Amino acid sequence: AEDCAEISREIDKNLEEQNMLDSGYRLEVSSTGVNRPLKYLKQFPKHINRKFDVSYRESDIVKKMSCTLTRIEGTSLVFLKSSREEVIVDFSDIIKAKVIISFS
Repeated sequence: AEDCAEISREIDKNLEEQNMLDSGYRLEVSSTGVNRPLKYLKQFPKHINRKFDVSYRESDIVKKMSCTLTRIEGTSLVFLKSSREEVIVDFSDIIKAKVIISFS
């Protein structure tokens, strides 16, 4: 996020200095795929300690939770729910896992 902010500031500065645009504009710079769910186990390690919305299978039931990824043990992802409850989900049981981006 900080890299995107820095790039945005530099582009904005150059556009203003060179008067390249005639009227007001809004410049948005973002990471590609920032809103996409994670699909591969190898994507998860860089998101440890980030918040997630997760849908997963437990037996024949689909469960959903908002949680924080705390660690990875083999193919098991360990999440912490707001109730301080640890939930361990095998990667193969995950239906959808989306990082919740916070700009605060």
